[in-house]
Amino acid sequence: MSNGLDHADADSYYRREEIELEKKSLILQKELKRVEESRMQLELAASRKVLQKQAKDKLEEYEAKMSRNMETKIRAFMEEKDHKVGEIREFRALIDSKLQKLRQVLTDLQTKEEHLETAYAAAIGEIHSEYKEALEMKSREVEAEVGERLRTMVKAMASKRKDASRHSKTKSRTKRSGAKSR
Repeated sequence: MSNGLDHADADSYYRREEIELEKKSLILQKELKRVEESRMQLELAASRKVLQKQAKDKLEEYEAKMSRNMETKIRAFMEEKDHKVGEIREFRALIDSKLQKLRQVLTDLQTKEEHLETAYAAAIGEIHSEYKEALEMKSREVEAEVGERLRTMVKAMASKRKDASRHSKTKSRTKRSGAKSR
């Protein structure tokens, strides 16, 4: 029986060893599962990093491309702006030049106008002076003529008076002589 006990003990021992091994197997399986999950998480993390790096690179590439496009467009706009501003400045300079010439023409016209005003005022003054002189001369002529006529009339009247007086003296003498003769 000692053999039987030994055999039962051995079965029990193996059974315990088997249970122990099963427990260790379960623990190892759990550990393996955790290691597998960790490995998957590490792979996922590594894949995420790779994808993030690729996304970052693509974004940087896109950003660089957009920046180049933007710089090209801005440069084109700046060149166009410079060209347009240059045209405007040239046009403005042309207008300023023409305005300056027009100002000079206006100044010249104003000077000519002032000279004409002065010349016409002088001419009108001369006309007035000539008119006044002509009027004064005519007035003197008329006065002289009137004076001459008056003198002639006075002489004629004096002569008529003389004649009338002579005639009257002669008539009176004749009357007197006629009265004497009667």
